[in-house]
Order: sequence, then C-alpha cells, then structure tokens
Amino acid sequence: MAKRKTPKVENLRPEKIDKKELEAIQTIGTNIRKLQADLGALETEKHSMLHMVANLQSTLHEYKDNFNKKYGTDNISMADGTIKYNEDEHNKADKKNNDR
Repeated sequence: MAKRKTPKVENLRPEKIDKKELEAIQTIGTNIRKLQADLGALETEKHSMLHMVANLQSTLHEYKDNFNKKYGTDNISMADGTIKYNEDEHNKADKKNNDR
C-alpha cells in the first residue's frame, strides 16, 4: 500500500461557540427563567385575589338577601344607601292592604 502524500485533513468544524456568544445565550436563558418565575408568582397572587373577590361577592350576596327580607328589595344605591322600590310591587302591596 502506498503512503499518503497529503496529510489527513482533520475536522475543521469548531467544537464550541466563542465566549461572547456563550455569555449572551446564558444571559438570555437566565432572564427567561427569571421571568417565568415572576409570572408564576403573579399567577399565584392572581389566584389569591380571585378568592378574595369571590368571598366579597358572597358577603355582598348575604347583605342583599337580608335587604330583601328587611326592605322587600335589594335594589339599594351603594353611593348613598337610597332604597329603590319597584313601583309595581308597591302598588300590589297597597292593593292587598286595601282589599282587606
């Protein structure tokens, strides 16, 4: 067998990216992980706030039930507390009282 006259060509492809490129993608990866963690924290806070809203809505519903029992309506102005009676219901109640 004849000896090779030209030297064997070694793989010329680089094995690693350069340092600046590595630092850039590492920084991007770190920022992505930080933002994902922040989003998780916000979702947890949102979940907690949704529970608080549901509890307040439940409490308001209890007040409205009590207003219906006490005043015959739950149509109350939250600005000044004015009771807004339905005139049709008021007229029916007056008619019942007059028929007695």
